[in-house]
Amino acid sequence: MVPKFLTVYSELPVQIEMDMERSPLAVGVASICDSNVHRHTAQDSASISQLINTTPFSGQNAQVLGLAFYMDEMPLEAGDIQPYFRPQRGLPCLFSMNGEVPGIEDNERYPIGDQWPLSCMPQERAFCLLQERIRKLWSEGWPDPEMRLALVSDYAGRLNRLSSHSFIHWDGEMLFAYSATETEHEPIAFIEYEERVTELKGEVCLKIGADEPCRRLVIGSQSLLPAEAQVIGLGSTLCFRQGELVERCDPVDFWTGLEE
Repeated sequence: MVPKFLTVYSELPVQIEMDMERSPLAVGVASICDSNVHRHTAQDSASISQLINTTPFSGQNAQVLGLAFYMDEMPLEAGDIQPYFRPQRGLPCLFSMNGEVPGIEDNERYPIGDQWPLSCMPQERAFCLLQERIRKLWSEGWPDPEMRLALVSDYAGRLNRLSSHSFIHWDGEMLFAYSATETEHEPIAFIEYEERVTELKGEVCLKIGADEPCRRLVIGSQSLLPAEAQVIGLGSTLCFRQGELVERCDPVDFWTGLEE
């Protein structure tokens, strides 16, 4: 299953309304406001319409909102639907991924500790692996943005040895995005705004409003965004804080046969 995904990240809570040109087979929504998480899934037309057009989605306050749209293949279970949610250090973390990452089940090479997935999807296991690496980093103190970006970039580069993939990750304080190194996956793009009300017209139409102008980021599958969105370079990792790009890392390569 290859979902299209989209994330809204705002400096302040925003109210969001959504409309779609094409009806998906399934939708996943995860939102965060003041560290409170709401996650909802829908797998039929009536449930999807209710989720998009009524509470808890329409008009919802959120600082971070993750969306996943399954356009061509239906997930087997609700637990398979992204975005995935998992707490870390008492903070809510979100994760969306495109790519199958075969071999991620090898726990000796890719240990997940106690971060066991709820589904059988390799993408969720990849999230568990990232969470375990982040847990170890935080056990050594309060890592700065450069250390966190280095960890996420290293993680992305190592998983790229399994297969090309892309992902968006919210670590409870910052947002990271990694773009696939191969063009077989749809590119990730982003667009930044600083205004009170934003209207995006792509395959997904969003109206994002706040009580006052604030920085906000919309990032995800390129086809879901307006034409002016900036495409992330192949294999690059970007770091955002309070809706603003703060750091980026060029592609990370490893020698063949390098020990994990």
